[in-house]
Amino acid sequence: MKAKWQQELLKMSIWLISEIFINLSGLDTLADYGEFTLQHKINLLENSSHVIAVLLSTEQNLVITRLV
Repeated sequence: MKAKWQQELLKMSIWLISEIFINLSGLDTLADYGEFTLQHKINLLENSSHVIAVLLSTEQNLVITRLV
């Protein structure tokens, strides 16, 4: 049981040291910026697909009104 506790403590220590190193080196900020730009691109794609859907439905309505 003591060995398992020591292994968990070692894992937590390694994680904490690596987090501190990543934060001090600025890599965490870089990763956050990458996630931000990815989310921005996803939002743009979602918004453009809604605009395209509206345009398509508007064009279909125009075609229907022209036929009538």
